[in-house]
Amino acid sequence: MARRRHGFTLLEMLIALGVFAVIGVMSSQILSGIVDLSDTVRDRSEELEELQRAMFIISRDIEQMTRRPVRDAFGDSTAAIIIGEPLIEFTRRGWQNPLRSPRSELQRVAYTVADGDLVRQFWPLLDRGPDTEPIDQVLLQGVADVEFLAHASRGDEFRYWPVAVNADDDENALEAIELRLDHAVYGRLDRLWPVAPPGDFLSAGDQPGLPGTERRDSDGELDPDMEPTS
Repeated sequence: MARRRHGFTLLEMLIALGVFAVIGVMSSQILSGIVDLSDTVRDRSEELEELQRAMFIISRDIEQMTRRPVRDAFGDSTAAIIIGEPLIEFTRRGWQNPLRSPRSELQRVAYTVADGDLVRQFWPLLDRGPDTEPIDQVLLQGVADVEFLAHASRGDEFRYWPVAVNADDDENALEAIELRLDHAVYGRLDRLWPVAPPGDFLSAGDQPGLPGTERRDSDGELDPDMEPTS
């Protein structure tokens, strides 16, 4: 007597297909969520790296600040440190010169905001000519608001520097610079940097590290009474 063969009924097949369909949809949603999370983590990591790099560059510039005024494109003397418009502009030391090019190791830098980006500008020369243009470096994107503040030794806080009265008065000298930054992702960030006292700043004639431009006397010795060229 032949054995009777048993198989799946149509209803059982439909139920099995339905279960597999539900498992497939759930797996697809889980995989899509993992991919989206990975993209979000990567984007946040890149934004954090960009923020840390920008803060490092700003800190490096301000910590190497020196009181060296410059001449603008019209030949007029500008203040050594300007806060307000642009956001901040000053001279810094430590412009590396590994190729020993005939230039100063002082650098004039400025920070401004353009289209929601924090931009660092620097000039190839300290004293500019009519055709000297700044070089732009985009440091940070997604910036809602940026402000630099000057803190004087008397405890005053200024949105503009130099101030109209007692700007060079040792009794109310610039003592610290504060950065207030609103980032689209990380929110409000505040940083405060102390500024060296006026006696520690370079004068207008000091330009260290300017190879090949030192003034020498007839015996080939450095002449301390002659200013180096910029």
